[in-house]
Amino acid sequence: MNENNITSLTNEKIKEIKKLYDKKYRIQNKQYIIEGIKIIQEAFLQKQSFVTIVICEEIYRNVNIDKSVVSKVLNENEEKILYVDNKVFNSVCDTKTPQGIIAVLEMKTNNLLCVTNSNNENVLFLDNIQDAGNMGTILRSARAFGFDTVILNKGCIDIYNPKVIRATMGNIFMLHILQLQDEGKEMLLNLKKNGYTVYATTLENSIDIYDVIVYNNKKVLVVGNEANGIQQEILKLSDVNISIPMLNNTESLNVGVATSIVMSEIQRRNIYNLE
Repeated sequence: MNENNITSLTNEKIKEIKKLYDKKYRIQNKQYIIEGIKIIQEAFLQKQSFVTIVICEEIYRNVNIDKSVVSKVLNENEEKILYVDNKVFNSVCDTKTPQGIIAVLEMKTNNLLCVTNSNNENVLFLDNIQDAGNMGTILRSARAFGFDTVILNKGCIDIYNPKVIRATMGNIFMLHILQLQDEGKEMLLNLKKNGYTVYATTLENSIDIYDVIVYNNKKVLVVGNEANGIQQEILKLSDVNISIPMLNNTESLNVGVATSIVMSEIQRRNIYNLE
């Protein structure tokens, strides 16, 4: 039997792929899993590096989605394809309604030089965002509103978590994302030294986002944890504290919604040169 036709649940290649659902192994191997036709197509179009593709033809051929781009993916990565049966595929996929194809990609590496690029005016700094759905929403909105560089401190959920990947709807491939191994104070200080103004979203001594006189060209927007907001040590580095005005005694918004509103307002100011 061809070694790329797999019917055993104990196959070593399958076991290695399944390990990537564990953050420790993702970091160790610098690889992660994506699942589904559309996101695999987006990964290909954004020139991501494919390591392995796992396909169950029985499931895949019955999915009624345009597969023209996936066909190109398969043609260009023929030697990386593992063909598996239904049983093996269901053991390695993470979704309830699989589309018969998953892929293992190489992680991209970004660094401080990428963050402080002279053309990079909008930086989003996330402090301990822990919900996959919120992270996915924030990353999608970051792409939509021109915050193409995103910094995550060590308390954030892993962006290569499969639930986060799905929630980004492919936008993760178009962002410069830097995951830190600390709280990020030094990173923020470096950005400030490079001329960035830090805007922190908090109710503490804050200005209405619509009343800020001007959002400086080089800016960092800091967003905090779902329950606890921004850590005090991070908040101390803020140049301007901002908040969203709300009616009907509403105390707070979902962090994904709130971040999207703030980024939208900043982008509106940028587009129309408003003060």
